[in-house]
Amino acid sequence: MAAVDSGSATGQSDEALVEAFLTAFVGGDAEAVADLVTEDCVLHEPRWPITRTGRSAIVDATGDNEGTFTDLDIRVERSVSADGEIAAYVTASGRNVGPVRMKGREIAPTGRPFEVPQFGHYRIEDGRIAEAWILADALGIVEQLDNFPKGPGKLLGIALRQVRWRLGSREYLD
Repeated sequence: MAAVDSGSATGQSDEALVEAFLTAFVGGDAEAVADLVTEDCVLHEPRWPITRTGRSAIVDATGDNEGTFTDLDIRVERSVSADGEIAAYVTASGRNVGPVRMKGREIAPTGRPFEVPQFGHYRIEDGRIAEAWILADALGIVEQLDNFPKGPGKLLGIALRQVRWRLGSREYLD
């Protein structure tokens, strides 16, 4: 099958559009995400499981990531694109310096680096992402950020970090 690059609204390739979207989404840049998705965009994250519908819902979710990660590097390692769609294998890396927010909860920052693979399938309309199915290695990132209990001592360490965070330290890491 021949690759077809539909090009983004900013004139970038489909791969560059995916990288820009994921970098903005994971990095908490809501303004950039708003420019990269269609008004009726649908974001499927089956691992969590969460489906967000509409630009405003995706922008709101992006805001939850603000300040969470630094030193982000999102790379499309391999991709195939045709007929306004791109399937991409992506590597995301960075460092956790702020709380991970999910469903009204906060997980205290660890300062640890991570590098995780993810697969995504993106539908592109008029140079913007109209629909995305993203499956990231959630267990891999939880383990790398040291938030996976591997015994009673580890569980106690995670619990103490959470207690310190909730009782007021709430300091972002450098």
